[in-house]
Amino acid sequence: MDTWTTQPGYPVVSINIDDKGKLHITQRRFLLRNLNKTPTNVTWWVPLTWTTQTKPIFNTSANYWLSTEQDTIDLKIDPKEWVIFNIQSSGFYRVNYNYDGWQRIFNVLNSDKFNEIHVLNRAGIVDDLLNLGRTGLQDYETVLNGITYLKRETNYLPFKAAFNGLDYLNIRFTGYDEYSLFKKYVLFLIHDTRKKLGYEDRANDDRLTILLRREANNLACNLGDDECVAVYMKKFKMWRANTSIPIKPNERTTTYCVAARHGTPEDWEFLWKQYFNSNYVTDQTVIISALGCSLNTTILEKYLRYAISSYSINRIRKQDSTNVFAAVYNSGLIGAKYILDFIDKHHKEMEKYYGDQSTIATILDGASKRFSTPSLVDNFQSFIDKHKTEFAPILESLKSSLNIAIYELQWYKSASVPIIQRLHKWLTEETTKYRLPTNISPRKYVISVTPYLEVGNFTVDGHVKIEADVVQQTRQIVLHSAEIKHHTVTVTANQTEVKIESEHFEEKYDFYKINLVQELTAGTKLIIEIEYTSHLNTSELRGFYKSSYVDNDGKTRWLAATHLEPIGARKMFPCFDEPAMKALFTVEVSVPLGYNAVSNMEWQSMKKVYV
Repeated sequence: MDTWTTQPGYPVVSINIDDKGKLHITQRRFLLRNLNKTPTNVTWWVPLTWTTQTKPIFNTSANYWLSTEQDTIDLKIDPKEWVIFNIQSSGFYRVNYNYDGWQRIFNVLNSDKFNEIHVLNRAGIVDDLLNLGRTGLQDYETVLNGITYLKRETNYLPFKAAFNGLDYLNIRFTGYDEYSLFKKYVLFLIHDTRKKLGYEDRANDDRLTILLRREANNLACNLGDDECVAVYMKKFKMWRANTSIPIKPNERTTTYCVAARHGTPEDWEFLWKQYFNSNYVTDQTVIISALGCSLNTTILEKYLRYAISSYSINRIRKQDSTNVFAAVYNSGLIGAKYILDFIDKHHKEMEKYYGDQSTIATILDGASKRFSTPSLVDNFQSFIDKHKTEFAPILESLKSSLNIAIYELQWYKSASVPIIQRLHKWLTEETTKYRLPTNISPRKYVISVTPYLEVGNFTVDGHVKIEADVVQQTRQIVLHSAEIKHHTVTVTANQTEVKIESEHFEEKYDFYKINLVQELTAGTKLIIEIEYTSHLNTSELRGFYKSSYVDNDGKTRWLAATHLEPIGARKMFPCFDEPAMKALFTVEVSVPLGYNAVSNMEWQSMKKVYV
């Protein structure tokens, strides 16, 4: 145990499997940063554990002790099968593989058999990949290829590892044009999981499912997902309208932050009053963090001044005041930059409040980790130069923080290039996969819907008639359709009905494929008619969804509304749901007795029908 108790750090173990099934193993010290040129040729007694594709036994007892920098183990395994080391992440070391070793692991992760790998090892693989990429021990082509399997993942633990690792990249990319591309990629990774989980906890959810829903939605809102922001703003407004119905504990972190960032100054003040009047430390802690999410520097100025004023005035305990500063700089680039501006103006008041300058150094160290752009790092350098005399007691600490900020800036300049290249490649691949064929062009839709707004029966009867032109010869029609049950489908070509050979759903892309018995030639006039039923959406404000409000008599009233952008139309009716496929629309709505219909277009006609 001396190697673990008398020397700092831990190793990364690299595995190279040759074509004869032998394992060539090396170890070295793992360092996230090595600013001081610390030697890495250090060895430990490492308890190696492994499992293979043909014998997937996830036993944590050591199979072999690695004590030297290099070693060879003859496992006599098929070099084409996967091998995974550090069973259930039971050993305190990271694992890296050669290219073929990683690819064999990725092959199973990207298949329906990914559960054959223990969930703790899936989490370890994600964690190792992101940290190996960060240190340059693995290229980002491999890293991003590996973590893309998360589209299939359902367990919280691998996602938690991803959230931690991606947070570093999120900080580094903030402030650059490519940040929007990075956000698209992360939202893509969590999209399918969020779609399955929705926004509301369910009675049969286990603890890990609840955690995954909370953190995945929180990440989506932080990345500016429109639907996520709309859902949590609605929750906040309902609470603000009736505080006797509190926001659920698992939703408070996200809801409060969304309201502070995307709401009005009045929303922020409401949240501040909730903090001020609360007697619950847990809730106060959540609100302190959320109030820092504001992007309004006037509000941030006021909030930070609250943090260094008397408890009797603003009820912020001295030990919590640094949490206010952390909330502001952790909220993003605007907050981090404003911390620097605030300390530049108010450092004398802060020194008086805290008793010395050490807390100022701690706050600036935290904020500087968010200084991702050259201009911010330059501002930090100028700040230190400006105050070097009065900040003499903490000058070395500030210089250390500056050195790390400069290191991270250089890291971005070199590491971001392959990341951006891979993300552009991914975007091209995914855009191609999700695009409809262009062999058919819609001209006109006639959509008829009958919504039922009854508790226990929030359903929709629908019928759509699509007039379209065949642009290129085809015998397949591909539409978008999501969460819709089709009943009868007819296709007419040049006024003659065409027999349908088969129908097929490709759920991953929301494709509804109609295969015909005959080819359709270019220039053919098509009519596609589909009768269907669906449910009013309850998990998200997309497509045809239900909502509610409480009237003046205290009764819950239901309403049905539509939100068809960017991909909500396919949840209301089968269609060619792409911006380039423009057409004319006629919508017919059967409105239940006692309801009105409101549209942003003029009515063509209206008639009463009594059943």
